[in-house]
Amino acid sequence: MGDYASDVYTDVYSNIFSTIWNSPSRYVIIVIAVFMILYIPGIIIYLNRKKKAANDFITAHPNAAKVFMQANMSGRLLVTGVDEEPPNTFYEKNKQGFFLIPGEVVVEAQFTWTRPGIMHKTVTTTVGPSKIKVTAEAYKQYTMGYDKKSESFTFEEC
Repeated sequence: MGDYASDVYTDVYSNIFSTIWNSPSRYVIIVIAVFMILYIPGIIIYLNRKKKAANDFITAHPNAAKVFMQANMSGRLLVTGVDEEPPNTFYEKNKQGFFLIPGEVVVEAQFTWTRPGIMHKTVTTTVGPSKIKVTAEAYKQYTMGYDKKSESFTFEEC
């Protein structure tokens, strides 16, 4: 015969499981499980492909310059193109950036920020997309951002 305490625990857990599974919350559990099964591997595959693309770019262009996008709480900088091509992006130490081939390059970027509004809860302002002509030197690191006071994009060596 089984131990009385283990039989009680088995009954309690089976009652809890059957109560949850037979209630409408089982659909929430199924949705969360499907989300976890599909989303997490999808994100891992996506990040591995991005990392491989960055490594391939560095292999093809070992003298490429790195440009880090200035992270601030006031808005979001989005680089939409480098010389009419999608940017080759990377992440390094929780900073997002993109690569530039040395020389004169045209970077297409936009900046978006949100502030509290008077007539509406928030007002979102977007500047760009603007084409910025920059000169990058081999093996150097740069920072790109947006200065709201001067209303212009910034591109500086780190």
